[in-house]
Amino acid sequence: MDFPIAHGMRLLWQAVDDKTEERAWLYYCVTAPYQDKKNKMSFDQLMKKLRKPKITTEQKMTGKQIERFEKIMKAVRDKKKK
Repeated sequence: MDFPIAHGMRLLWQAVDDKTEERAWLYYCVTAPYQDKKNKMSFDQLMKKLRKPKITTEQKMTGKQIERFEKIMKAVRDKKKK
C-alpha cells in the first residue's frame, strides 16, 4: 500500500496537536483555581499562546540544518522513483 507522505505528516501533526490540547486542558484545570483576576486566562487564550509559532522568518537555517533537509529531500525523491 502506497501511503502519501503528506497525508502521514498531516496525521502526525494532528496527533501532536491533540496531545498538546489534552495537556493544556489538564494544565488549565489545575491552575485555573489559583489564577488571580489580573492574570486570569481562558482556555482559548492558553491554546492560542501555545500554538503561536516560535520560529520567525528572520531566523536563518544553519549549514547543518540545510544539509539535513537536503538528505531528507533526497531520500524522499529516491523513494518516489522506486
